[in-house]
Amino acid sequence: MKRPIIYPLAVAALIALIAACGGSPAAKPAATPPDPAFPDFVYSSPSSVEAYRFAARMPALLAVLPCYCNCGPTLGHRSLRDCFFKSDGSFTDHASGCAVCQMEAADAAKGQEQGKSPAQIRRMIETKYDAYGPATDTPAIR
Repeated sequence: MKRPIIYPLAVAALIALIAACGGSPAAKPAATPPDPAFPDFVYSSPSSVEAYRFAARMPALLAVLPCYCNCGPTLGHRSLRDCFFKSDGSFTDHASGCAVCQMEAADAAKGQEQGKSPAQIRRMIETKYDAYGPATDTPAIR
């Protein structure tokens, strides 16, 4: 008895489907890098830890985002980055006790995960937090 040509085609399609579902190593999500050696103040709350984790991974993004916790006039900060890092690159404790800084970092992380550009994330932060207080004098994104 002769087999119709459809059987070999169906088997080939099934093999291709199984191979595609297995995925390649390049398709797997990248592992999250380990935390840097955080100072004790970072562990003041779960939201603080998450905010500092994001800041450690994305300091350049935070540098183009304004902060609305009134730290510009009171502390001389120029961006959200200054709420997490001192000028020498070490961590500062400011954001560990500031809910606004932590919320902005969480929103920036969410925007970044959604594939938004830094300019889109900045517009979202500006829109959401404008009523919170004066923004830092953060230069425009070029």
